Amino acid sequence: MVPKSGSIAGGTEIIITGKRFSNITDPEYVKCRFTSVNNKDVFPVFIPAYYHNATAMRCASPPGFKANDQAQVDLTFNGIDFFSNNFVFSFYHINGYFPKSGPSETCASDYIMIHGTGFRQESKITCNLGGHKMQPLEVNQEYIKCPMCWEGRDPEDASAVPFNITIDKKMIKLSPFQYYRQVVLEDMTPHYGPAEGEGQILFYGSNFRNDFPNVDIACKIGESIGKGFL
Repeated sequence: MVPKSGSIAGGTEIIITGKRFSNITDPEYVKCRFTSVNNKDVFPVFIPAYYHNATAMRCASPPGFKANDQAQVDLTFNGIDFFSNNFVFSFYHINGYFPKSGPSETCASDYIMIHGTGFRQESKITCNLGGHKMQPLEVNQEYIKCPMCWEGRDPEDASAVPFNITIDKKMIKLSPFQYYRQVVLEDMTPHYGPAEGEGQILFYGSNFRNDFPNVDIACKIGESIGKGFL
């Protein structure tokens, strides 16, 4: 069975392979059954299955399962007798990723973290950044770490590139990742001010930018973080 995981939204096409499948059976009774492995109190879900060829049947993963849930997938041609091969399908959910931008000169030592729930180390996961496929640096149930850039990338290139991830042959498109030239700070003024926090602090330097999506300029003084403006 491939793939072995998919989004909680459902709709992931699943291919079950075998031998001597037939398309002469009544399609009303040809179904995939999804039985929760995590919660035995949840009723099984039945999804129509479709003939692909003599060695493959197709069905879609259902919605309604939670992230990190697993379901056993069985196939029937008559609505009564199910072929049980201990196929298990896992459900995950992607919340987003951070950061959405990074310095082009030092990206080789950094990473992008995709946040979510239900990721599994046994899944086949590929990070795709700017058309370059890379293996993740780390995978656990709540995040996937992807390299921030690929080997041989031009450090002078401060552009946006497509970013997506493939989990068990299913590609999930994410928003583009933006590179920028590393900010250089030269000076700031004033160097002191009233304890009430009134007034403003000016920073001087180079490579300041606010011309790409998701840019978020901030200033940190001690443990306090304030909004920055260009």
